Amino acid sequence: MNLNTKDFLITVNLALFKVDEVKSASVKKLPQKELMVLLEKRKRAPYEDCWLFPYGFVHIDESLDQAVYRELKEKTSLENIYFEQLYTWGAVERDPTARVIATSYMAIAQKDYIKNQAIDERDDLKWFSVNKRLVAVNKPSDMQMVSRYIVSLYNREDDITISYQVIEDITADGFEKRSKYTYEPCSDSRELMAYDHIKILDYALDRIKNKVMYTNIAFGLIPEYFTLTELQQVYEIMLGKELTKPNFRRWISKKVEETQETKKAGAHRPPKLYRLKKSSIIEDQELF
Repeated sequence: MNLNTKDFLITVNLALFKVDEVKSASVKKLPQKELMVLLEKRKRAPYEDCWLFPYGFVHIDESLDQAVYRELKEKTSLENIYFEQLYTWGAVERDPTARVIATSYMAIAQKDYIKNQAIDERDDLKWFSVNKRLVAVNKPSDMQMVSRYIVSLYNREDDITISYQVIEDITADGFEKRSKYTYEPCSDSRELMAYDHIKILDYALDRIKNKVMYTNIAFGLIPEYFTLTELQQVYEIMLGKELTKPNFRRWISKKVEETQETKKAGAHRPPKLYRLKKSSIIEDQELF
């Protein structure tokens, strides 16, 4: 048995998300929102020129949380944003050069808060739009279901496309279900993700989708004051599906309150602005 801790390396990585707007070709349509994630381009082997989440090694005198906070500040100059631990990855083969155990974190922030020169001045840090969509479901038997997803990332500035096929194979095992995942780059993927970071991204997207159902995490991605249409768009991109306007507004009325403010909207009637009810922060309300 080898208990030499010098043979192990501990790292942290951070999936930082924001919501941004894409202007519509039609002036009559509102800008569409999309989920964005920050990736770093690796400059050395292994996986040279591949993309991964910003990461760093844990120092001997710091906790995991302290390490990820330090890396976030050093690489982006960001402070005081929401982040939470996702998962710890310890597969022996995840790094071909060393025994590396990595703990992943997820962070969210409003786009206006994230605007800073630290990110813009680094050519190895890029924002990518990201989405995960279900493309096929197959049930070979009553005891198995296989779902196929496509996870796509796109950077408009440099026209970079990263696309992976995700296969989720669920089987029944007694009273439980077992899930097995495989990841393969799509034929249209111009660049690749390093290590197991496509797996980490997939895990983070599922975490976001689940958390938006029972927490107020969506409000961390928008300004304090917002229209109900803007808020619905944020929920839709986090859930990966469209929501009916009446049902959404009926449910969200428990979480938000109308203000006296309105949003400038050109020649159109200015829509009312809302904000999160402080009382709803400590109340659990599942979506629909």
